[in-house]
Amino acid sequence: MSNEKMAEAPTEVDVQLLAIQRGLKSLAELAQDPVAQEALDVNRSVEVARALELLRRLQHSLRQYTERGKDLYYVAFIGHFSSGKSSTINSLLDLWNTQQERRVDLNPTDTAITLLTDVHNEQSLLGVIREGIVPIRTRCIDVELLAHLVVADTPGTGDPHELQEIARQFLPLCDQVLFFFSAASPFDVADVPLLTDLRKTLPFIPIRFVVTRADEFRRSRSAPLEASNFDETRASSFLVDVITRLTKVPGFGLALEPNDFFVIDNRDHFQIDTLKRFLSQASDQTSTDARIQMHSHKIQFFRNSATECHSVLRSRLTGQFDDIDKIVTNARRNVERFQACISPANLTIVRRWGEELQRVVNAKTAEMVNLQPLKALPSRLSELPQASESIQRFEGQVNFEARAR
Repeated sequence: MSNEKMAEAPTEVDVQLLAIQRGLKSLAELAQDPVAQEALDVNRSVEVARALELLRRLQHSLRQYTERGKDLYYVAFIGHFSSGKSSTINSLLDLWNTQQERRVDLNPTDTAITLLTDVHNEQSLLGVIREGIVPIRTRCIDVELLAHLVVADTPGTGDPHELQEIARQFLPLCDQVLFFFSAASPFDVADVPLLTDLRKTLPFIPIRFVVTRADEFRRSRSAPLEASNFDETRASSFLVDVITRLTKVPGFGLALEPNDFFVIDNRDHFQIDTLKRFLSQASDQTSTDARIQMHSHKIQFFRNSATECHSVLRSRLTGQFDDIDKIVTNARRNVERFQACISPANLTIVRRWGEELQRVVNAKTAEMVNLQPLKALPSRLSELPQASESIQRFEGQVNFEARAR
């Protein structure tokens, strides 16, 4: 639906998408501010860099989704090697003995996620949010079931890192996960970590299980597998055992019932139509319930991813501001401690200087008391004792010389 159409008659889905879109735009603008980038330490924080990259991809994918030409229902086929995914795809899409038949029993298996859909849906496919080690490619097949359906065939690898990458890279965009395992060998050691990771990171995506090799429950090995030759009791006992085992898996936390399982057989085309009807109804664009469910998963994904970006950036900024607050608080406390220490010191110095000044004044006063008063200075030179004696001697000498003559 284009933005023009959304403006004319916005639905609840459109309103929520636009709200998320505005939030992402505001967050992106804030993150581009030079001050915010400095605070976020963008150039040195790997976590922040990843959050900003996710933010950019979210904006692109959300814009693509709001401008979508049609609504598509994404179903991920997941399971380890030889679990029957490719055979089931061939059965569902009637690809057996055609040029488009999916190759089975490949070892090593395909390392890419393949999106199978109708050619008219190619332009409406959502862009991949996260780039990773698992590439994604598209194959267009002219089959009625794929009119509004996208089947994501994932690699059947036993590598837990690749499985986790698939869960992180593509599965968030899916509306349904079909987890495959064989009745001959239920659950591989690599299945448990993927299932728990799915439940932990993508709790809003429904999971159903496809049990292949239903011929394990054949009553008679000599007769074809059909409803009359299918041992319901053994199959039910098998499912109860599987459900019990899954319930005990730490972190799985999903209440399962037998109707969450499809028990099929590709060789005899057993119960393939039941699985096909389920996928057809889930992707039915004329069903209001189907459309609500489809959009609710996408909205939940965009909301959760946006919240993740916001949480990372907010946590980083909060941490920086907390550090600044601590610095300011410590500085204020240091100033207060300095003032508390310097005030008594100042008082002590003033008191001591006052005491010293008083001591000097007292000493001066005491010296002044002890000083003898000075005699008055003579007013004439002759009054000086030395000068008077010299004058007398001089006069006597003159008188003596006068009498001698």
